[in-house]
Amino acid sequence: MIRAFEAGRLLSDDKASPDFAEFWLRHFTRHCEKYKDQAEIPDFLRSYVGFTVRSLLGAQCLQDLPSFAKLFKALKNTHAKLVTPLALALIQLSDSPDTEEEVCFDGLSMSQQHTFFQSAVYLQYAQKKLMRRIECVQKDHSRSPEIRLPIIKDLLQHTLSEEQRVSLEFARTMLSPLSAVEHLSYLMEDVSRFDLLQLWFGPSDHRSCLQCFCTGKVTCVSFEEFNRAAQLASCCAEAVPNAQVKTLLRDLAKMKEISPSLAPVLFAELVDVKLGLPHGEVGNAAAIEEMAEKDLRGLLKIAMGAVRKIPEGKQAAVPLLTALLAKAELLLPDKAETAKRLFGDVDPDD
Repeated sequence: MIRAFEAGRLLSDDKASPDFAEFWLRHFTRHCEKYKDQAEIPDFLRSYVGFTVRSLLGAQCLQDLPSFAKLFKALKNTHAKLVTPLALALIQLSDSPDTEEEVCFDGLSMSQQHTFFQSAVYLQYAQKKLMRRIECVQKDHSRSPEIRLPIIKDLLQHTLSEEQRVSLEFARTMLSPLSAVEHLSYLMEDVSRFDLLQLWFGPSDHRSCLQCFCTGKVTCVSFEEFNRAAQLASCCAEAVPNAQVKTLLRDLAKMKEISPSLAPVLFAELVDVKLGLPHGEVGNAAAIEEMAEKDLRGLLKIAMGAVRKIPEGKQAAVPLLTALLAKAELLLPDKAETAKRLFGDVDPDD
């Protein structure tokens, strides 16, 4: 009857139930105690051991393995011949679920090795170990790329889920010896990569500020936040997904070529007008009078190309732009009417 019941369980969909296997393991352990002083071991005890081992190998029961291993060890003390090499391998597996070192499973034949290393419980163990290695290298933000990169490359050789592979490939790219421009360009290609940036480099990574440039609407809440991201992205303006920000960064680069000292203030005023982010810069309008005509003309073209309309009452908040537009009639007479329409009728003597 027991043999028939065992065969039925092995053929059923629930053949790898840990609860069922543990029940039978405890059952035949009691029988082992009964027969421990006999030289001959009954065949049905061998059958119980074989069934339990097959049940464990066929189930993802790593968390329950220690209880089985304890019984196997007790069984080994009284009936060592009943504990097969596969049972011994399961004992080793239960003793090393959290170790980072490779476990050597000695005593397995080639056929047994194939059975063991393809089993559900071993694959669960291998996956858990792989996840621990990934988590370890993720959290170790202070380690140098030279240390983390070889580990990540090795992890990519394993069987991974799509989510794990995407995460590891991101880390490999960001830790590889590319230029800062290439790293930032890659980061801004996909806004979801900023979540991976926090995961691999920590929430305080300075590059996380660039996320506000990677959606259709700029999400910065202050000029300081915007400016911090702008200074970082200025080296790779063409990679910025937000078209409005990309234009502002291009204008900043042009203004720096003309006047490195006035460019930051003019940039702040342009951001104030275009994005509504008030700035703390106080521009010295008198500096406009000291500039060469060629430079003034260059700045004026940038300003008129960047701003479509100054909101009502905004002129006082953008003194450099206001002073610059006062020169439009003199420097760009063909665009003087455009300047008056966009910025208001500016009196150069004010």
